[in-house]
Amino acid sequence: MLENYRKLQDALTGRAGSEAARLFAEPIVTWGNGAAAGSVSWYAEADGEVQPLSSLPPERRGRLEQRDCCRCVRTRRSARC
Repeated sequence: MLENYRKLQDALTGRAGSEAARLFAEPIVTWGNGAAAGSVSWYAEADGEVQPLSSLPPERRGRLEQRDCCRCVRTRRSARC
């Protein structure tokens, strides 16, 4: 999945808009070389600390999930948002 970030962004932008696509942080991968371990750093356009949706308090998570862009990403199957 780390290598497919651009594809994910393009798909989300096309289906749910750029606001929804910006909810997902970009992984920057540093591959290990045997002497040094690899790592993944995450970057997003939004200000503030990045947090997984699942770690938010229920009230805040609920408010975010009710936003149009989140509903579209969550419920998208065959209908166009």
